[in-house]
Amino acid sequence: MFGAYFFVTKMNREIVGNIKLGRLCVDFDETIVIRGKGLSISAVVPYCKEALHLLSEKGYEVIIASCRTNKRFGGKNGKSHIEMVEFLKDQKIAHDSVDDGTVGKVIASIYIDDKGLGCPKKDGYVDWLEVYKIITGE
Repeated sequence: MFGAYFFVTKMNREIVGNIKLGRLCVDFDETIVIRGKGLSISAVVPYCKEALHLLSEKGYEVIIASCRTNKRFGGKNGKSHIEMVEFLKDQKIAHDSVDDGTVGKVIASIYIDDKGLGCPKKDGYVDWLEVYKIITGE
């Protein structure tokens, strides 16, 4: 396992299969949502909502992380961070918490990020059906 954004690949599916109650750190922009102009939110990436709901039901802890907490975007009290938190709530996207950027890098078993090495994609966005299969082996 290497890199800040290690992503589970088919080669190490066995490792993931042994994670019973893992912590997933999930990027927001272009991983959970499709961005419009600037930091505006256009839509939810296909099957993301369903996959996160099922993973959460299976006992995975889901932490949302985003550069929207960066001081450049106003920090945890900035408009883009507040919009993200409200969007997650309004869309009922399963998660346990949202990283507010005050602690540093979120420690997780698996990082899911559209820019992560090996992250499966379909039509330019994270392929959540494949992500779910890789994590659960189902």
